[in-house]
Amino acid sequence: MTTKEMIVVTNSAIALKQMMQDLQTRQQALGEQLAMFNSLQEEVAALRKKAQTDPVAQSRLTKLKNAMQGELGTLNQRINDGVEQLQSHFQSLEQSFRHNGEGAATSATVPHLAKSKIGRQFI
Repeated sequence: MTTKEMIVVTNSAIALKQMMQDLQTRQQALGEQLAMFNSLQEEVAALRKKAQTDPVAQSRLTKLKNAMQGELGTLNQRINDGVEQLQSHFQSLEQSFRHNGEGAATSATVPHLAKSKIGRQFI
């Protein structure tokens, strides 16, 4: 094995080790988040059980429900605003391409190129 090949193998091993460490760190963080999520689910389940007889628990559950709906409503509105903005940008980009593309390749040549690639067979 040449020195150059040994360097490549060593660099590959180092990169692989770094990727594995990164994956382990991410796995640990995900595990912690899943544990928190499971804990929250258990707390909400206990709160629901208590809410059947305890007015304080029922009030907390209602507040939690309202908070989640409010947060999700705000998030949904932000997503919708982003989608509208993207659509607007795509429309202006399309108009720009149409304006700049005058005199360039016509739309009739584009489908022709695509069809010729599809029909090829390799043996």
